[in-house]
Amino acid sequence: MRILVSMLVIFTILPAKAGAQGIVNTEAMLTNASDIFKFDVSINGNLSIGNIKLYQGGAQLVTGLRKHRHLYRVLLGYDYLRSDEVVNSSDVFSQIRYNYYLSKHSLFAFYQVQNTRSLKLKSRQLLGSGIRFRLFEDGTNYLDTAPGILFEDEFYNLPPNSAITASGNRTLRATSNL
Repeated sequence: MRILVSMLVIFTILPAKAGAQGIVNTEAMLTNASDIFKFDVSINGNLSIGNIKLYQGGAQLVTGLRKHRHLYRVLLGYDYLRSDEVVNSSDVFSQIRYNYYLSKHSLFAFYQVQNTRSLKLKSRQLLGSGIRFRLFEDGTNYLDTAPGILFEDEFYNLPPNSAITASGNRTLRATSNL
């Protein structure tokens, strides 16, 4: 138990550097022990014609399977936005996630792939794993922390005359989410 508390202090309270990362959140799906299978599909669209022509659309598929202490989830999505003849966004993302439950805590691993045209992100791959600790629960609310490791491999579409010379980033880091 002392090792777990020490890991919690090292990864949560004493971070060497703060930062933000866009990781698709699927933690709320199938957290109820009575849920066994979930499958959701959503499709949306919008067309506005006036001073500008605006086309907006997207689709998302979320599925998950819970079997005993094992939880498997897959999330796929696409978002599109075009105003007049300019494509502002054409974003694709997917995530595969696995959890193994240990009482109120869980081990997790995930793999995520995405591109985000609006951020000039050509591709991003994230591979991570860790352990999620339940710190507080009162029946309807809870607070978790999740120390772990994350490998990030991302590349950007930069203009030829860009002052930024690095078009990619490969990083292995220790992380902690609260």
